[in-house]
Amino acid sequence: MSLVSKPFEGRPKKIRSKVTNGTAMFVGGGDARSPLARRFRDLVYLHAQDAGGAANLSQAQHQLIRRIATLEVQLEVAEGRTVSGETTAADLSAYATASNSLRRLLLSLGIKPVDKQQRLRVVVPSFTRAARIPAIERSDQVTVRQRKIDEAQRARDAGGVS
Repeated sequence: MSLVSKPFEGRPKKIRSKVTNGTAMFVGGGDARSPLARRFRDLVYLHAQDAGGAANLSQAQHQLIRRIATLEVQLEVAEGRTVSGETTAADLSAYATASNSLRRLLLSLGIKPVDKQQRLRVVVPSFTRAARIPAIERSDQVTVRQRKIDEAQRARDAGGVS
C-alpha cells in the first residue's frame, strides 16, 4: 500500500497525526508548556510570519522552519551555558556546527544575510544625512528658517511699538 494512495484532505482526522491536526506540537509528546517549548512555538510563528504567513507556506517550508526553530532553541540554551561559565570545548564545537547548520537552513528557506551596505545604511547616524542633502536644498531650508526668524522679530518689534 502506498503512503499517498488516498488524497490527504479526504482522510478522517482520527487517523491523522496529532501534529498534523494541530493538537500536539511534537510526535513523541513532551510538555508543550515548558519554557523551551514556548520559545520553540514562538520562533516557529515568527519565522512563518517572516516567510509570508503559515497559510502561504508549503509543507517543506513548515518543516524547514521547525528545524530552524529547533536549532535556535538549542543554540540559545548553549549561549546561556556559555554565559554562566559551563561550556567545554566539545560544547563550542557542537555550537559552531549547529550555527553553520542553522545558516544553511535559513539560506534554503530564502532568508539571506543582509549585505554590508544595507547594514551601514541602518547604522549611519542621522546627522550625516544632512551632509548628503544638496547644497541648494540646504540653502533653501536655511532661507525658510531665516525668514521665519525675521517674521518673528518683526512681530515682536511691531508689538513693542504700538
